[in-house]
Amino acid sequence: MSATSKSSLGPDQKALIEKAATALSSTAPVTEITRLVSQDVCDAILERYAAPVAEIGQDRARAAVATLLAGYPQATLKSRSSDDVFDMQAYSRTLARTIAKFPEYAVMGMIDRKPWGHPHLPSEPEIRAAMQDEVCRRAVIISNANAHKREHERRERQRAEDARIAAGRGATEDDRRLQVSAILAKFNRMDGEASA
Repeated sequence: MSATSKSSLGPDQKALIEKAATALSSTAPVTEITRLVSQDVCDAILERYAAPVAEIGQDRARAAVATLLAGYPQATLKSRSSDDVFDMQAYSRTLARTIAKFPEYAVMGMIDRKPWGHPHLPSEPEIRAAMQDEVCRRAVIISNANAHKREHERRERQRAEDARIAAGRGATEDDRRLQVSAILAKFNRMDGEASA
């Protein structure tokens, strides 16, 4: 991103990027009627989200597990399916091994959102699925930011073409002759397809 685009976003850049990222997380296709996120904001999102991110690692994974468990102060040490007490240390180690394989943004998103929708301690597959959802969400944001940029460029080309056509109404006789030839060729192709 250029220095000018950074300054044009202003001091509320982080909030603006988060709001745009939320809008870009939609899976709806980008079309000619889509309300687009500005190119500067798309550039800022791509700069922030598309950079390669390493796995969180074991030490930070253990800290993330502690943060996750702190969100369940009333957590029971009993299994959800029976009255058997399970080993909290083994549970924590299993979660730490799983969490260590994901980037920090996925871990933090999983902790912030707690998407499993129940008050019990989440299972390891629920944790893994939540982090995979965060990775997928980020991929959708990156893809949509690129799609918005392409649509900005397409719309700009369309505006230039519309302006050229509007200017062509006062074009020279040679320009008009070329336009008429192009239109007749198009109709002749269409007429040939209809009779085939």
